[in-house]
Amino acid sequence: MGRKNINYKIENALLKLIESFQKKQKDQNWEDNFQTKYKQ
Repeated sequence: MGRKNINYKIENALLKLIESFQKKQKDQNWEDNFQTKYKQ
């Protein structure tokens, strides 16, 4: 029972993460952040 709960929490967190990535992609502001961080 406890294991299912952990899986559910992880799945939920992943969905939220993906959602936030998609939002940032629409705003086209995450690409700039990524490049400036890793270009140097």
